[in-house]
Amino acid sequence: MEYSVRTRIIGQKLTERWGQPVIIDSKPGASGVVGGEITAKADPDGYTILMISGLHTSTPSLLDKLPYDPLKDFEPVIRVAASPLILVVNPETSVKSVQDLVATAKSQGGKAAFGSAGAGSPSHLSGEVFSRMAKLEPTHVPYKGAGQSTNDLLGNHVMFIFNNPLSSIPLVESGKLRALAVTSNRRLPVLPNLPTMVEAGFPDFEVVAWWGVLSPAKTPRDIVDKLNATVKEVLLSKEVEEQFSKNGVYATPGTPQEFATFLKDDMALWTKITKEGGVRPE
Repeated sequence: MEYSVRTRIIGQKLTERWGQPVIIDSKPGASGVVGGEITAKADPDGYTILMISGLHTSTPSLLDKLPYDPLKDFEPVIRVAASPLILVVNPETSVKSVQDLVATAKSQGGKAAFGSAGAGSPSHLSGEVFSRMAKLEPTHVPYKGAGQSTNDLLGNHVMFIFNNPLSSIPLVESGKLRALAVTSNRRLPVLPNLPTMVEAGFPDFEVVAWWGVLSPAKTPRDIVDKLNATVKEVLLSKEVEEQFSKNGVYATPGTPQEFATFLKDDMALWTKITKEGGVRPE
């Protein structure tokens, strides 16, 4: 599901439970840095919270400087949801498996290219991890969002992309894209015959997009706990679960402490990956 769609769903449900409007102020651009800076500087009173994506932990390793500390300037509230990516190719090609893709990419050498939703995005980093594991050196072509990268794959301008389920599933089901594997450690219920990257021959390959909620640093613990409890209640509702599931998304409700540990570990992971792979923003 798109970032904004997920935010609207949760915002609407919070409005219903609290009996007061939850205003969503979209601040796109700069890989989430704009919204992050506003929240980091906001009063820690619980009235300003931030919906983040995996860019919050991957971007720091790609930029020389941020206007805030991604860990110290925020209070983790809850990890909201996660979603695997789907490795897709154009069905006009002869590539029908991940191993076919590796062989084809190697045969093309420097002409091979993969697209992504932008530098530092899960689709970009998935491509880098895959390329490193498969000993490939394709050119990375960053786009401004999944829609643009998908369009260029349909036009055969790039060889493959790791795409979000929302964009991929309808095109796979209609035959406009061919799915090769899913990046999670479990298959998608909506595409039960699609293997995982591990099943396709890449041990330990697991990359998922994720989203979560933060509040400004020094937000009182009772407020953080109340936010956590209410968002968790929303995530566990049948209606939200169904909306998430049909788009390849699953809820990941937990404690603020669990989310804090996750953030530290995820940032360390992507720092290692970008350093070892020499990944820099284009």
